[in-house]
Amino acid sequence: MTNREISYVLTFMVFLTFASFIFAFFKMNPKTLDVILPYGMRIGITGDPSPPIVLPNKSNDWIIIQSVQGKDKKGNEAIFDFYTLFGVNDDYVWEYGSWDWIEDISTNQKIRVDRFFNEKFRQEGIRERITNALDVISVGTASCEGSNTKQEEDRSFMRAKSIRKYVKQIAKTTKGETLLLLLGQHKDDECPQKSPNETRDQRSIIIIGVVFKNPDTNLRESVENAMSNLVSNKNLKQDLERYINNTNRSPLGSLDPKKYSQFDLKN
Repeated sequence: MTNREISYVLTFMVFLTFASFIFAFFKMNPKTLDVILPYGMRIGITGDPSPPIVLPNKSNDWIIIQSVQGKDKKGNEAIFDFYTLFGVNDDYVWEYGSWDWIEDISTNQKIRVDRFFNEKFRQEGIRERITNALDVISVGTASCEGSNTKQEEDRSFMRAKSIRKYVKQIAKTTKGETLLLLLGQHKDDECPQKSPNETRDQRSIIIIGVVFKNPDTNLRESVENAMSNLVSNKNLKQDLERYINNTNRSPLGSLDPKKYSQFDLKN
């Protein structure tokens, strides 16, 4: 063989060795960090997930917080995307006392829940994200008003069921389950002094997509941990402040599991 041919062979062998190493590394590390492309396409990158990234798309109404890590008590991991309609552009929350109506804060009008979700789930990207999730979690919330906590927890349940009804219509190819997360009634010591207009963020509309989970992950524990991580993440708060003029209208308050009366993940 000539020196040039030997050089080609050695270069090819080095390439094969490097490729084998990369392939083995990806196989040995099941943790994924998603890079989300338009129309819901995903690239899975092995390694530890980055800090949460806020991607508010001002061409539609959704705030998307992606690649949020959560762990259960045994250290098993899951990664979640959070979608909410409160905080950027025109805000939408559950109508006070209702699970059939959505309040449009910008116009102070009510929208029937079927019309509302049929419209919002058609917005660019959200249908694909929900369809591509491993599992989809519909979150139920209720604000602090009302002395009967059980009644408010029932309202939280009905709101979660309302979301799931329309999630199921678009997530026909979802790989896993469509679950309910019942947060119950928001706990607020200053509630007696507040009007329903001041507790809107406690009635946020929230959906969670499960991007990745280890086979043995306790999903309830890991999503609770992820929500706690969201609330305490300083970088995330700074990112949100770029898009929200009034930081009191941040969706983070409605994602704090410690501020609600229950945390019940169920089928």
